[in-house]
Order: sequence, then structure tokens, then C-alpha cells
Amino acid sequence: MTPSALNKVIKFIKREVIYGKYIAGGKTYKVPLHKVEVEANNRLAIYLLADHKAAGTVTRAQLYDIEQDIWDDKTLNMVKTDIQGVLIKFAYEIKEV
Repeated sequence: MTPSALNKVIKFIKREVIYGKYIAGGKTYKVPLHKVEVEANNRLAIYLLADHKAAGTVTRAQLYDIEQDIWDDKTLNMVKTDIQGVLIKFAYEIKEV
């Protein structure tokens, strides 16, 4: 895949995936995407920030697309306090097979 094609795929995903939700301490939080970046080896990383408003164990995180459908869903077991933020990372390898 050329760098140009990779950039177009990433732009498409950035337009489609618009927010996330996570569950911490049994409560659901809706948050904007914190960061979307390209890592080494054509990996795309999408981050959510579980900020100081949430405390307890983060048990689930989801990404939602522009049509309000779940784009990705993951089970977690991350303990956080109300004085720290935690980054939740979704990572995808983009390659031709």
C-alpha cells in the first residue's frame, strides 16, 4: 500500500469513527476520540481518555461510527482512581494481504 493510499484509509476512518464509550466502576462514559495516529509498520491507533471523572475498574471500551453503530468493542480490566487519567488504545494493522 502506498503512503498516499494509507493516508486515505486513515482519513476515512477518522471521518467514520467519531466517539467512544467506556465503562468504569459500573458507569458508562461517552467521550470524544482523544487521539488518532499512525504508528510504525502502518498501525493505526485510536485512543480514548478515561479522565479524572471516572473511578473504578474500566471493564469495557467501545468505538462508535457516524451512524451510531459500534465500530469496535473490547473487554478490559484496568483499575483507575479519580485523580488519574488512563488512555485506552485500539490498534489496527493496515496492510495488503
